[in-house]
Amino acid sequence: MLSKYVYGLSLGHFVVDFSQGALAALLPLLIAQHHFNYAIAATLVFAMNLVSSIIQPLFGFLSDRFHTGWIIIPALLITGLGFGTLGWDNQYFLLITSCLVCGVGIATYHPDAAKLVNGLADVNQGHAMSVFSFGGNLGFACGPGRSRSLWSLTPWGFPGLASLSWWAAE
Repeated sequence: MLSKYVYGLSLGHFVVDFSQGALAALLPLLIAQHHFNYAIAATLVFAMNLVSSIIQPLFGFLSDRFHTGWIIIPALLITGLGFGTLGWDNQYFLLITSCLVCGVGIATYHPDAAKLVNGLADVNQGHAMSVFSFGGNLGFACGPGRSRSLWSLTPWGFPGLASLSWWAAE
């Protein structure tokens, strides 16, 4: 039997990867609101994924050298902050900044959470890592549908996107 903490970390993995899937689905809304062309809008996804991919090994290195397990909760908050501010940003520079902040949160979460899941797994390391991976994959898959449907239901319109980062985990 897996620890409840493995399931909690899997839920956190759902939340951070939700933002990556949701951003791609929100591109048509950003294009309509800001009159971007497709290349400009796709740069937002590129920025989020690039920064998370480039700095994640750095956080993995730091995780191996220092006791950084405490960073998991701030990483979730940073991801939510970056994703949640997308609806309030009116300038392209601020949208890119929000995507970069979100990417930093994503990159920060993964190494320590995966290391902690592996440590909590005891003899069921394969099962624990599968549950953890499932949480991230499910978050990435649910991001597009949930973000579009919740955006249309919020009374605040696109700026109500900040509420999505909290509703994602429900």
